[in-house]
Amino acid sequence: MSRSGQRPIHPQPQLGPSFLSTCSALWAARFVFVGFRAAAATMLLLAASSSMLAQSANRTVVPDEAAGAKPDLSAYIARDIDPGEQAVMRAMLDTLPLSLQQDIASSPSESVHIAIVDGGTGIIHYNRSEDVGSYEFQPSRPMPGQAPPFSLDSGLDPGLYAGSGPYRRVYTKPMPALPEPAPTEANDLIHQHFYTAIGDVSIDCKMGHFAAGDVGYSYMGGWSGNWNTLSGRMAEGRAIDAGLQYSETNDNYAMIMAIAGLGIITQSNYSGTSTPPRIGCTTKNDWAEIRFSAFGAFQTPSYAPSCWKADYAQHRLDFIGFPSEGCNTYGLALSVSSSRFVGHPGAIVTYKIIWYSPDYQYGGWGTLEPLKVGYYNGQKNVSGWLPRVPCENCAFKWMTSIAQKKENLTDKSWYAAAWSSHYIYKDGTGGTSTPIPADELYCSEYPLWESAYPSNLAKDCRNSPAGLKGVQQSVSVTRFSPQLEVDLIDLKY
Repeated sequence: MSRSGQRPIHPQPQLGPSFLSTCSALWAARFVFVGFRAAAATMLLLAASSSMLAQSANRTVVPDEAAGAKPDLSAYIARDIDPGEQAVMRAMLDTLPLSLQQDIASSPSESVHIAIVDGGTGIIHYNRSEDVGSYEFQPSRPMPGQAPPFSLDSGLDPGLYAGSGPYRRVYTKPMPALPEPAPTEANDLIHQHFYTAIGDVSIDCKMGHFAAGDVGYSYMGGWSGNWNTLSGRMAEGRAIDAGLQYSETNDNYAMIMAIAGLGIITQSNYSGTSTPPRIGCTTKNDWAEIRFSAFGAFQTPSYAPSCWKADYAQHRLDFIGFPSEGCNTYGLALSVSSSRFVGHPGAIVTYKIIWYSPDYQYGGWGTLEPLKVGYYNGQKNVSGWLPRVPCENCAFKWMTSIAQKKENLTDKSWYAAAWSSHYIYKDGTGGTSTPIPADELYCSEYPLWESAYPSNLAKDCRNSPAGLKGVQQSVSVTRFSPQLEVDLIDLKY
């Protein structure tokens, strides 16, 4: 299936024989998953084509500074939702960074589903009436590989983090801070720079079998730049997991976003009332694209109503909190695109979850930039703030894992996934989205392949070594390159 028409702003390469052969291997493995996991693993690891490595073509991206005026997103807000909700959605969409607005506007309005999640209250706003109630904000529990892979005194350290289940983790070095454009006026958040991490993951059928309490995941996310300087409540949100949860029972994939220590948005193995967006599995070598971004934002009207002025006649909200530090925060955006969303057969549909932090310092993602303007809200020479996420020393990750309520590395659960890209895009700065160079990438796994990590911290970015015994055999990687890999987690040993 051609993907070149999915996003005019972020066009992507077509899926060639490389990715299709990988997915074919995953699909073939589904026939032998009960009682024959060793055979499944062999098929999975050996059948993936070496031509996967050819998928390193750059993704051309239109620079947001050159893409023209801010788009009108009114068509993306359904008229049959409550007028107050229309006003909230309009206010929040109008203050998104320009590149995120353009990303929304690049797809037909009927194909974009947006949920705004107020981290301070748990209130969720929707742009479409049929989605109301699709998400829940629920208590969190540790996800595999969630602990930051860095140490305070020795730089990067993949570490041994047990307790929540096995995983394969690919992650970046701490990122350099993005220089921000010079602010010119209050209320203007659309011109800011931030990172977006991108990954494409397989959604094949019958790709897992689990003991009670185990769940398979393919997800992205990362850690804030100053995670290790925070304590107490402010340290909770330093790790983010965002992507897909596989259901063996339904043989499909649900969206999730987990904010460490605070909550999980739509985790389907909780007993709740929501029916989250789900991607149906496929036997036709299909895919899902996942994007994760962190950006500066204004507090939501539902959490900070004093930061907004309501025009009830026009069903409009205008931001008036520029002088107040507490009216600023940051947002975390998860975007998943697929042609296999349940209820949307054959159409490329995008679901977005945008979570707004209860505090700009929470988790260590946000900063404030001072700004003085000549005139604001009826006053002269007003000093205020613009929120930013320069992401200095933050890191991004791509994960395949089995989450466990009680860790058991021999309970015979297994889960497989293929990643066909690891991309970082500097949103707001223009240019292209390219695969991460080998010297900018690190990897780790749990259970460990090595008894202790070598001084070369990138050594685990490879196929699983031969001769492993016991639980060390549990995580298998094949056809690894900085862009691509096939993962199998098999807890039979």
